[in-house]
Amino acid sequence: MLWKSHHVIGDGIGVLLFLSTLHDKYSPSQWIQTTEVLSPLKKVVLLLIKPFILLHALFCFLIWRPDQNCIKPAGNQTLHGHKKNAILAPMKVATLKKIGHYFNQSTINDVVLSLIAVSMREYMQRRGDQSKSINMLIPYSLRALPKTAEEHRLCNDFSFLCFTLALSESFEEAIACVKK
Repeated sequence: MLWKSHHVIGDGIGVLLFLSTLHDKYSPSQWIQTTEVLSPLKKVVLLLIKPFILLHALFCFLIWRPDQNCIKPAGNQTLHGHKKNAILAPMKVATLKKIGHYFNQSTINDVVLSLIAVSMREYMQRRGDQSKSINMLIPYSLRALPKTAEEHRLCNDFSFLCFTLALSESFEEAIACVKK
């Protein structure tokens, strides 16, 4: 099987949803609708404000200097060397829940973001970067779950959650900051 991923199905649930429709026994009961399905009015409003968001982004791009850090070097310097992929060993959800419970009833997402905050700080400091935060962009689906495999369609009904994550020296510091 040749697989080429496209941004339309690369929004977290999109890939799994697409693959599940290839299965003979597709059932929407396997999935949880995690986001509000937008009404037609809300979709029209989003369509109308998109050009202004684009203008704002363009304005910011023209005014502010680009970030310079260990991931994005200054000037025309290009990154070189061997590419490395990082794959985490599987973590049991039950373990993440126990950690979250121990740290003031934190969610699994709180625990994972805290691990990222500590790991990224260590990674960047090893490369001489003293940044205190990073900007994150997480895709999420806005589409309704199809009731049948035939109703599944690829579409651009996804958006991004943008936020700044403070980098921390310890897990305890990170989880306290994430929970705020």
